[in-house]
Amino acid sequence: MPASVRTNQCRLVVFEGIMGSGKSTATRRFSEKLAAAGSQVATYTEAADPHPVRASDDLPDFFMPWMDIDTAELGARVREKWARFVADRLQDDFVTVMDGQLFHGDLTNLFMMEMARSEISDHMFDLMHVLAPLRPMVVYFRQRDLQHAMRKILEMRGPDWKEYQLGWKLRSPYAVRRQLAGVEGLISMYRDYRGLTDTLFEVLDCPKLALETDDGEWAIYYRKIDEALHGLGVPV
Repeated sequence: MPASVRTNQCRLVVFEGIMGSGKSTATRRFSEKLAAAGSQVATYTEAADPHPVRASDDLPDFFMPWMDIDTAELGARVREKWARFVADRLQDDFVTVMDGQLFHGDLTNLFMMEMARSEISDHMFDLMHVLAPLRPMVVYFRQRDLQHAMRKILEMRGPDWKEYQLGWKLRSPYAVRRQLAGVEGLISMYRDYRGLTDTLFEVLDCPKLALETDDGEWAIYYRKIDEALHGLGVPV
């Protein structure tokens, strides 16, 4: 490990939340702030291709991993990719800012593939052990009115994006077994998914910050993130 690396400093910041919750915007904003403050920064939005830790990218049908793999193998691949990423980061000075990939991403796939909740909890416990050397911080954007938030983002992103979301997520084992259809079916699935991520967030053994963003007071939310990062030794 380079001598300049402070091992007690947070070196991984993960922004989490449902689609359209502000993860990508926050990822870009805080990456720019960290770089301006003198940090070397590795930035990964959801659109990153190749993505260093998204295990489903390696599959023939990366949008529908249930066509090629079971939950146990996907979970193992996730942990293996993160382990390689952590090992690489421990050889440099970079602070990583990540858009999702703790919950949003492969965990969403495990949920849609109907991995048992107890197995998801075990997977998350093991994954946090893998991430521990980077002293991660998780920022969780949450909305009190999930239905309103989802309808708003579906409207904002237009009919093509809405049909894209419905077209593959409602073909998942979770949705098919429950005969979910249309926007209401997608909202129903995300209501259950958000219940899962709420529970997982509560038991994360790392610094974390939950922000309810319904009021759109982003200047306030970002200031709270600034304060949390500063307390973890990250210059912003």
